[in-house]
Amino acid sequence: MQLLLAPSRLESFERPSIFLGGGITGAPDWQTEALVYLEKTFATCFNPRRPEGFLPPEHPDYLQNYRKQVAWEHQYLLQADVVLFWLPKEAVSITTRFEIGWFYGMKFSKGKDSLPALAVGIEPGVNGDTYYRVVLPDIGVPVYTTLEDTCNQA
Repeated sequence: MQLLLAPSRLESFERPSIFLGGGITGAPDWQTEALVYLEKTFATCFNPRRPEGFLPPEHPDYLQNYRKQVAWEHQYLLQADVVLFWLPKEAVSITTRFEIGWFYGMKFSKGKDSLPALAVGIEPGVNGDTYYRVVLPDIGVPVYTTLEDTCNQA
């Protein structure tokens, strides 16, 4: 499997591809665990977790780097064949929650076949998970409780 870590870029990539969306700040490195489950299924994986981490908000280049991170994520979120969202209980995952809502809205407005497939998992103990378990099945997306099951769905 070809692994692309933010902020690196690829001109082209092999398919099928997957984007690993989900908690980073305050979360364990669940992406490495996910790769074990996904490596035989996908040719390319887009992982937004930077090996060097993120700049602290007080750093003078923070906002510029943050904008570049968001642009990278949006590019590969929309180019991937599958987007996997994992919300671990250790992370607040505010950005992930927004991105799931973004996909939810686009699926309703553009149709289910015009966007990457979604696989969503929410670890037990995540605040607000009931909402996702109620609304995501409306667009054909079940919500799983383990990373392994979420990866298997992808």
